[in-house]
Amino acid sequence: MDASSKKISLKDLTRHQPAITLHPRGWDPTTSAQKPSPPPQFDALATRLAKAKDWPSYWELVCSVPIADAIRLARRIPRRRWSPSDDGDRELMARLAATNVRRTETLVNRAAHAATIRLPTRLFLHEDYSAFAHGRAALVVATVERDQREAIHCFDIGHGRLVTLHRGEEADCSSIACLGPTEVVTFRAHGKSKIHHEFVRHTARGTSVLARGTRLAGAHVVSTATGCVVGLRLVPCALVYDERYEARDVDLAAWGLLRGDLLTVTPSGDRLVISDGGRLIAADAELRTLLAAATVPSELGEVVSMTFADEDLLLVSGRRGGLALWELNGTRPLLRIQRDTPVLRNLFAVPAWGIVGGKAHSQDHIHFFDSSTLVPATVPASVRPNPQFLKTFLSSPDGRFVAFSGYLDHRRSLEWSNELHDLHHLGAILQRPLGRIGPRELARLAAIPNDDARLYELCMLAHDVASRHVRKVLPGAPSSRTSDATMTAGSSDLPHRSERHISASFESVVSRVNRYRRWRNRNAVLGRGVLADAGPLWRAGMSLGGTSVEALHALAWLHWCRYRATRGEDLINDFQAALLLFARVGQHEPNLVPEELRPILERGVTVDHQFIGPEHWGRVGVHLLRQAETTLNAELLDQAVEIFEGTVAVYPPDHRFWPGDMRNLRYALRLRYSARRDPADRHRSIEVNRALRRGRSPNEPLGPAAPPIPPPPKVSRLHPLRDLEQRLQRVTELHDFGQHEVAEDEARDLLTDLDDRLGPNNSMSIRTCRLLASILTALGETDEAQRVERLTRERARNNPSSGSR
Repeated sequence: MDASSKKISLKDLTRHQPAITLHPRGWDPTTSAQKPSPPPQFDALATRLAKAKDWPSYWELVCSVPIADAIRLARRIPRRRWSPSDDGDRELMARLAATNVRRTETLVNRAAHAATIRLPTRLFLHEDYSAFAHGRAALVVATVERDQREAIHCFDIGHGRLVTLHRGEEADCSSIACLGPTEVVTFRAHGKSKIHHEFVRHTARGTSVLARGTRLAGAHVVSTATGCVVGLRLVPCALVYDERYEARDVDLAAWGLLRGDLLTVTPSGDRLVISDGGRLIAADAELRTLLAAATVPSELGEVVSMTFADEDLLLVSGRRGGLALWELNGTRPLLRIQRDTPVLRNLFAVPAWGIVGGKAHSQDHIHFFDSSTLVPATVPASVRPNPQFLKTFLSSPDGRFVAFSGYLDHRRSLEWSNELHDLHHLGAILQRPLGRIGPRELARLAAIPNDDARLYELCMLAHDVASRHVRKVLPGAPSSRTSDATMTAGSSDLPHRSERHISASFESVVSRVNRYRRWRNRNAVLGRGVLADAGPLWRAGMSLGGTSVEALHALAWLHWCRYRATRGEDLINDFQAALLLFARVGQHEPNLVPEELRPILERGVTVDHQFIGPEHWGRVGVHLLRQAETTLNAELLDQAVEIFEGTVAVYPPDHRFWPGDMRNLRYALRLRYSARRDPADRHRSIEVNRALRRGRSPNEPLGPAAPPIPPPPKVSRLHPLRDLEQRLQRVTELHDFGQHEVAEDEARDLLTDLDDRLGPNNSMSIRTCRLLASILTALGETDEAQRVERLTRERARNNPSSGSR
C-alpha cells in the first residue's frame, strides 16, 4: 500500500525559546543629551523660518548645520532687527556673518580631501574578512593572493604602513578581529576534513594558538575596549579574552540563549548585545552583568545581523527582511522603529554622519538609512560614487573610520579601488553638522596648529559654535561657578589657547568618570591616556590663578574612581589625591563631596603632599623604569609610559622637572618598542625626542623647522645584508651632511633590525653603535652618547672578530 507523506513548509515551523526568569540590572543611556542631525533639506526649513521671522529657531538651525552652511545662513539674519539675547551668541553671530562664504567652502573642501586615503590595491575589502580595531587606527584584511594562498594583512592607518602577519597554504580563515596595528585574532580550519578548528593570534613575531576544538566551527569574534569576545555557534557559550589573553568561559544558557555567534559591541567598547536569533541579551563587555533582555518580533524572523547605531540604539535585521531599531534604556529594550527592507546583512553605522545601512546580497546593492528614522538616505558626500558602483562598505566599531570599495572612479576608469575615510580628521570634522560634534572633535579643533591663519580661524569659529551644544555633565556638579581654590602655587594664569585644552581635558575626564560610574568600566579610568587627559586640569589647579570648582570636582572623582578600580593596587596614591581634591571642593561646595568620604574629611585627615600629584607620579615612574629596563617587562613599561605621559602634560616646558620626565618618557617608549615592536611607540618616541630638543610640549605641533618623522624601514627579503649595508651608508651620509636628527632616527631603526637579524654582537651593529654615539655627541646629548659608547665597548668585548678588546 502506498502512503503519501505530509508536506511540511519550513516557514510554518515555530521556534520554541526555553522559559527562563532573568533579572537584568538595567541599561543606563548615555546619548540622551546629543542633538539630532539637521534635516537634509535644511535650506527649505531656513527659508520657511525666515519668512515667518522666527529668528530664535532660525539661529538654532544655524548652529546645528555644518560650518560652511552656518556661515551662509547666518548672513541672512537681519542683525539690526534681531540678535540673540546671550552675549556669547551675539559675538558668534557677528563672527559667522563676517566670514567669507566662498573662501570657507574652499578651505573645507581642501581639508576634507585630505581625510580620505587610497588603500593599497592588494587589499580586497570584503565585509566578512575585514575588520577594524576598536579604539586603535588599524584595519585587517584577509585576502587570497594570485598564487591561491591566503594572506592576512594589517594596515596601520596612523603611519600608512601595511604589514603581512600571516601567509597560509589555502584560504581557511573565517571570522576575524583586529586588536592593534600588528595583532589579529581569527579562526581557521585545518586537517583534510576541515572539521578541526583553531582560534589563533597572528602578530609580527609569529602565530600562537589560543584555543582548538570542533565546537569552534561557525564561531564569531569581536574586539572590545579590553580584549575580545568569542561567541560560539554550536553551543550556548562564549569565551572572553582580556589583554593578557587569559580566557574565561561564560555559560549563555543561563541567560536563555541557544547559541552566541551573533554579537555586536557599542562604540565605547564596554557593553555589547549577544543574540541567538530569537532573543537579544545586553551585557557588559566582560559578560559578567546582564543589563537588558528582549524577544525579537516574529515578523522579523531570525536575526541575521546587528550593529549599534549609537551608544543606546541597536539596529537589527531579520531573515524575513526588514530593519528594527531598538532603544536600550532600562531592563527591556524598546522597539522604536520598524521598516520593511530586503534582507540586509553586514550592517554598519556611522554615528558622525547619522546614517546606518547594510548590504542586500540578493541585489548586490548597499542601502543607506537615516539612523533616527530609518528613512532611506543618500550616499554621504565623502563617498563619491553612484550607489550601484559601490560594492563594499564597512565602518569601525568605535565610529572613527569608514572603508569602502568598488568602481569608485567609474567616470574615468573601471578599475577596482579601496578608500578609507577618517572621521576624526580635521577635514571630516569641518564637514560634520555642528550639533553632532562631541568632546573628542572639540579637542581636535582646539589643537589645530597656527600655521595656516585662515584655517586656524575657521577651526576656532567651528569650535566655539559647536561648544554651545556640549554640556559638561558630572553628577552633582554646579552648572558654572568659578572659584579661587588652588592646590599649590605654580605658573601664572593660562592664555586663551590653553583654556581650550583645559576645556577638552575637562570633557574627557568627565566622560571617563561617567563611564566608570555607570558600567564599572575599569579601562575608562585605568587605561591608556587617563593621566595625560587629566594633565591640563592639574596644571590649571597648580597655577596661581587657580581653577573652577568643576575642574577640581572632576579631578577628585577621577582619582576616587581610579582608587576603587585598582582593587587595592593604588600605585600613584589615588586615594590621598582624591581626599585632598574633595577637601578643596568641600570648602566651596560641601554637597559635592561623596557621602562615603564626608566622615573621613570631617575628622580632619592630614594628607602628605609629597605623596600625591605629578611629582609623586614621577618618582613612581622612575622606580618602575628601573625595574623594567633589566627584564623588559611590558606591563611595567605600560605603567611607566602612562605615568610620564601624565607628568609631561602637567608641567610646562620651563618647569624644572619637565626635561627629566621627557627623557624618562622617551626611554620608556624605546624600551617598550624593543619589547613589542609597536610602530606607535617608535613614532611617539621620535616625537618626544623632537619636542625635548625644542623645549616644546610633545602634545602640540613642533613647528615647520622640525624634520618629519621617517616611516618605519623595510628590510629586503632577497638581499637583507646588502640592504642593511646601504642603510648604514645612508646614516653615515646624513651625519656627514649635518642632518643629525634624521640620522639618529634611522640609526636606531637600523640597530633594531640588526639585533633582530644578526644578533647584538655582530660587527655591523658595533659600527652602527659607534656612529650613533657620534651623532648624539653632535646633537649635544652627552649622557646618551656615553651610554651608547659603553654599550659599544660591551658588544666589542663579546665579539672577538671585531678587533677591539
